[in-house]
Amino acid sequence: MNVYRLPSSSTATQLFFDELADHISALITSSSQAVVVCGDLSCQGDTSNTIDNRLAATFYALNMTQLVRSPTRHNSLLDVLACSDDGKFVQDVVIDDAGGVSDHRLVKAQF
Repeated sequence: MNVYRLPSSSTATQLFFDELADHISALITSSSQAVVVCGDLSCQGDTSNTIDNRLAATFYALNMTQLVRSPTRHNSLLDVLACSDDGKFVQDVVIDDAGGVSDHRLVKAQF
């Protein structure tokens, strides 16, 4: 599942997290495979290497592991890569500035 939330929508509402949880839950229920959520959710946390507490709680409630642990845009962690199998399906997550071709860093991983 790839998700993009516009940064211009400012702080994410609880409705966003509820709907995200519903979509992820439906994918997990309908699949016998690992579910991976990736994208620019624009839900930065209080520090440069954390996501919004409500997003972290959503992933925790769904037994998902958030694998990005460092800033992906300037000094904020906006881009996530979360997996439903304790991260066993996704390995070697690396954040790369990719030569500065974008204002976001590249999230690379082995699937």
